[in-house]
Amino acid sequence: MAVPFLPGGTTAAQLPTTGPEDSPTWYYIRVLGDDTRKDRVMTALNDTEVYGRPQLNSINMEEVATQLWRVEVSGGQYSFINRATGKYMDVRYDSEREIGVACLTATPASTFSVTEMGGSYAGYYNLVVSKAPQGVDSSEIYLHQANSGGSRDYVIMLVGSYYGNSENSAYRFEEFEDFSYEVSTETSQAWYRITSAKPAFSELCITAADETAASPYPYVLTPVADATAAQLWKIIARENGTVELVNRATGQAISTTSEAVGVYNVVRPATSLVGAANRTLEYIGSGEYLISGVEEDGILRYLNAASEGTSPDVLDKKKVSGTGFAWRLRLAEKTSGIGGATAADNGAIRVKTSGGRILVEGTSDFAVYTAEGRRVSSEVPLSTGVYIVKTAEAAVKIILNN
Repeated sequence: MAVPFLPGGTTAAQLPTTGPEDSPTWYYIRVLGDDTRKDRVMTALNDTEVYGRPQLNSINMEEVATQLWRVEVSGGQYSFINRATGKYMDVRYDSEREIGVACLTATPASTFSVTEMGGSYAGYYNLVVSKAPQGVDSSEIYLHQANSGGSRDYVIMLVGSYYGNSENSAYRFEEFEDFSYEVSTETSQAWYRITSAKPAFSELCITAADETAASPYPYVLTPVADATAAQLWKIIARENGTVELVNRATGQAISTTSEAVGVYNVVRPATSLVGAANRTLEYIGSGEYLISGVEEDGILRYLNAASEGTSPDVLDKKKVSGTGFAWRLRLAEKTSGIGGATAADNGAIRVKTSGGRILVEGTSDFAVYTAEGRRVSSEVPLSTGVYIVKTAEAAVKIILNN
């Protein structure tokens, strides 16, 4: 199933920042490395030591937290705090290995400088401890990912400037993007943008197409834009473990029905949210999900981002990250209050909301007004607020919260 994009390098070095006090920025600290040491990230183990380990592709945040770090900065010196343990990174002398190693402690004696490297290591940093610990040569102040020889097991150790100017002492900071998602309820809604993880479609997200546009595609990829309800989706959980992806502007879900349009099976909107739009979100690591659904013909199909007129990617689940099948969920807004299934009764007249619209049952002779008295159409999605529905018999107040 395709969501077409209608057409209309090297990452720079990034110093870590603290982020908001109540919502700090978390980072992977990744080594450049060589051979089996390549691309490992600093990981807290045994609540006491720091090792280089492959990045975890787990949806379990308790596991992922062992590889996440935030910073505190004072006078140009950095402290690194692990998310899983809450402890600071420090250094100590390991008498068994006879080397200096990184460790975890609640009361650190050391801080670190973060120094940008040059040449072939541009975009990476040295992490230099403020002072070598007792028992370690005073020149060994560079954090370095050890090899697997002996009992080192890729421990983060201390070295001098010779090894400090190598790929195994070259680190970069990658900001962690929370991949977990929150399901919406009648009283609490979390609105997400569903962005493509394919580099060619970077910063493009699934958007409900304008119903008045002459297009065969109900959903297209468009650049992220603020205050665009057509780009926002809430996730509704079903008892069978599936979810429904409901658009804020239309109130419709991405269905499990598709039809052939050229080289694509183009997914259609679901007018009913009961059984017609059950989808599975499958986490594949690196903050990416597959979105699939068993369609009416019994075939399991995956949502794919494609350029109009070109063939979609071929699904290879061993190499799916960063392809048109990979998606990211980015939280845009949270709302609370009465959700999309509210109703008010007045005798034979029943007023309810669905998908941002106000619906009236029991009469076709009615008018909808804002709380300020301005008449609005009931045929299109309305913004959040209080509305008055007037009929010949009565006036009903209803709260609409998209």
